[in-house]
Amino acid sequence: MAYQSASHERLFRQAMLHFPWLFLAQLPEGILSLIQKYFETEWANSPKLAFFILYPLSCASTAICSAAAFIILKNPAEARMSLHYLTKELIPKMKYLILSSWLLGLVMIPATLAFVLPGIWVLSQYLFIPFCIVTAPSQGLSAYFSLSKNITGENRLVCLAAAFLSFFVSLWSYFGMGLLSHWIFNPALLLGIEVVLGMLLSVFLTAWTATLYLEVSKK
Repeated sequence: MAYQSASHERLFRQAMLHFPWLFLAQLPEGILSLIQKYFETEWANSPKLAFFILYPLSCASTAICSAAAFIILKNPAEARMSLHYLTKELIPKMKYLILSSWLLGLVMIPATLAFVLPGIWVLSQYLFIPFCIVTAPSQGLSAYFSLSKNITGENRLVCLAAAFLSFFVSLWSYFGMGLLSHWIFNPALLLGIEVVLGMLLSVFLTAWTATLYLEVSKK
């Protein structure tokens, strides 16, 4: 379906009514971000450890948190009242969420290193994979990639905009502390503020992307 900005804006406003639960859905990613930043020196001194442990965990947590947020938005009454419902929806799809996040993460590395724009282009093509996995019947991994690509292909410009937003949120996770350190001198406070701000940005971005998927995937 073609993108309708007014309809998407309405869906996004409705999504913000569930902000506390969306914030809770980002907790795993926030905790991982806290660990990453707290041991930043150790990761920098052990790039192989960061690549083979931290990066896969980061990719997987992003996909799982996005899927959890989408489930909350799709069925807010059930997801808000029952953790059992949320886990029941997530666990059968966990394998595909993790594998797809790792595969996309591996593709994103050379695409982004080659130049930023190819990485953003790749991200825009497969932006909706966590949502496709949650909503579509169980299929092979390639089917979810194809489904996301088909949906984004019909709405290329707005999906590129969403990919740019995702990229800038990622930049915050790397450079935010450097910016805030000019005004905040307490390391523990600086770390806490940066992680919370990163989670807030992730909530808004995930809600915007999830409602975008709900809008453009309408039949």
